[in-house]
Amino acid sequence: MKELCIIRHAKSSWEDPALSDRERPLASKGIKDIPLVARELSAQGLIPDLVYSSPAVRAYTTAMGICSALGYPKTEIEKQECLYFGAMEEIIQCIRNTPERCKRLFLFGHNPTFSELSALLCPGFHEDMPTCAVAAIQFRDSWKEVQADSGKLLTFIYPGKLR
Repeated sequence: MKELCIIRHAKSSWEDPALSDRERPLASKGIKDIPLVARELSAQGLIPDLVYSSPAVRAYTTAMGICSALGYPKTEIEKQECLYFGAMEEIIQCIRNTPERCKRLFLFGHNPTFSELSALLCPGFHEDMPTCAVAAIQFRDSWKEVQADSGKLLTFIYPGKLR
């Protein structure tokens, strides 16, 4: 079995209009939500073997915060350009290229892409992912076989549900 945790970045700040979209940091609310979600991931035994993140500051900062809380080395988070609003097929290919020794993969990125990805992979999942939400999806066999409707939802976590 393989498990994929699709994690939308925490709430970002719009305070500095001079920053590019890629450079936007997290808002204070986003920073506060990270430990809340990390505790729930830990409680459910969802600890990553491998982590890919969008290179955008808000996604990478979310990845570093959650990984740090879960004991995953921040230096081993791999930035993947396709997770910054890449085409769906690019993201699916990124998942399929995951080494088979990896049992649980975490992806950190953005909406609407991550809501669409979760709905594509998991039949019956039609949620809009709020900030810092996690859709954990299980697949039967190999990463290479991940395709539309091939996953089963394990859990759907988001800060509003945990408060």
